[in-house]
Amino acid sequence: NYITTQSGIQSGSLFNISYTAKKFQLYLGDQNELYNSVLNGFGLKSVVKLGETDQLELIGLKTRKLDIYSTGLKHQRMFSDNTKLQSTFEYVDNQENNVQQGIITSMLEHAFSDSLNSSLELGYGSQNQNNDSIVRPLGIGGFHAASESRWILPKLENNLSLNSSSKDYPGFTQGVNSLRAQSRYQLSDDLAMGPRLRLINNQRQSIASDSLRLESQFITYDYEFDIQRRFKKWLGVLTPGYVIEEQDSIRTFVNKIKSTGNYRFSLLTMNWLLYYGKANYPKFNLSTTRFSANIGAIYNNGGINVRYKEGPFFVSESKAFIENGFITKSLAIIPYYNWYFKNGKAWLNTTAEVRREGSSWQYQLRSSLNYQFKYGLSSRLYTSYRINKREKDLIINFSVRKNISLPVPFLREFSSLTVHLFKDVNANGSFDIGTDEEIKNATVKIGKHYVQTDTSGTATIKNIPTDIYSVDLSLVPDLRGWISSLGNFHNVALGKKPKQHEIPFIKAKLVTGTIVVDKDRYSAYNFDLANIRITASDTLGNKYYTFTNNNANFVLNLPEGVYTLSFNEELFKQQFKVILNNVNVNLKGIESYDVQFKVAEKRRRVNIRKK
Repeated sequence: NYITTQSGIQSGSLFNISYTAKKFQLYLGDQNELYNSVLNGFGLKSVVKLGETDQLELIGLKTRKLDIYSTGLKHQRMFSDNTKLQSTFEYVDNQENNVQQGIITSMLEHAFSDSLNSSLELGYGSQNQNNDSIVRPLGIGGFHAASESRWILPKLENNLSLNSSSKDYPGFTQGVNSLRAQSRYQLSDDLAMGPRLRLINNQRQSIASDSLRLESQFITYDYEFDIQRRFKKWLGVLTPGYVIEEQDSIRTFVNKIKSTGNYRFSLLTMNWLLYYGKANYPKFNLSTTRFSANIGAIYNNGGINVRYKEGPFFVSESKAFIENGFITKSLAIIPYYNWYFKNGKAWLNTTAEVRREGSSWQYQLRSSLNYQFKYGLSSRLYTSYRINKREKDLIINFSVRKNISLPVPFLREFSSLTVHLFKDVNANGSFDIGTDEEIKNATVKIGKHYVQTDTSGTATIKNIPTDIYSVDLSLVPDLRGWISSLGNFHNVALGKKPKQHEIPFIKAKLVTGTIVVDKDRYSAYNFDLANIRITASDTLGNKYYTFTNNNANFVLNLPEGVYTLSFNEELFKQQFKVILNNVNVNLKGIESYDVQFKVAEKRRRVNIRKK
């Protein structure tokens, strides 16, 4: 990596290596891809499986620029399918500032039933600085306790969480207690609502002569009520609420309303987050508004984000408003676009950003050119140019990455898996040359791998670990009148020896159909009849799905049996009346069947007044 700044040129490197054995995993490389920490550097992580129920994880880290070393040990034990205990210890040695800290946590998770689960977490951390006798907590806090429960009923979901932490610093202590509770009731598939409560108590106390004196306290009571409504092309959430904030004798009452949602139309997707609040300060006989907007639009390969904020949202901003009437304002406009070349092997990402904080403007242009070569080799050229009132910065970064995947003998077993798709004409479960027909150019997903069959109907994955893999046939092109005898989703076990997995397709009953819409002759209303889900349910409770095309037609391949075919009526409730749905179909003794669903547009009444 080469980075140019005002002070000159810096160079560095970035690489990652991962190694997997039967009960052992090793990662070596850049810390950001190994371990979730605020420290940025070079690290190592190893995972060892201890039997069926235990797993041990060891982490090491060295920061890039500072002499900071971090080590961690995590143990996880599964007592049963419903109970898990995870314990973690982390030690950080900051030789740059002569600071050492240790953190230990333990979390127990238990599922009482499919609808009720809870977790309990306890932690303690301490820090020693300059080799003195002062021991003070850092990171997770001196003492930390958290509990969370979730209870799900058929149409009601409840969440409750409690958190408590205490930090001991030289000369003062700080404690934070919070409670969060939320309920949501699902009135229908498209409408849900419920209340939400949040209470936070943050206290800071000074230590003098072995006694505590309250220095400051920040208390928040936040009441909200969510109303969520889903339509065909957009989802909206409206949240009115009431907040009481109190710190250092400044009490604030806020009436607020928030709206979030997204809208999809063809290639355009829009999302928004709007907030409006009226803040009152009774002690000072003052009031002001709080407003923020975050609006984004995505079209094809590009988009734009616009963010605006006005008003005192934080305590420091409220103090500035009370003392001198200062109103915080900020604006950011961020357009971006992605270009793709060489059939997706090369792509260019560009982003421009215009930002204003108060009276200060900042401009930034970023671009990233990527290219995917053969054999797992890729390159990336990144540039960034930033201008503000005080300085200018130019960053140029070039990197090359090579991904290597090799079988490791003696430690983990690797093998090859071949799938063979064919039409089993004589229904004997095996492929017969001259009788059965290969299925060519069919895409099959095996685990995380995508393969395509050749002219012989086969596709092979080499050097993959022995394991149980899922096989997904949902991407196979529509074969009118044929269906997989193993189902569209099934598993296959791969052992030491290379395996050929036969997937015969047997003759199925063909069901075709359409949704016929009777429109008002004077109506200008256009309704999109594509991608409407059609469901076929048999007498055993099995369900098969397909979707309509742009002409409202659909095709289903089904085993012989009796079915009820239906479509989603909710899409037609506002403008249309459903005439025929839930059609019974008996496929025994026949090869095909045609279904016609009927929908009529509601007639408009026109009243003519005679003079």
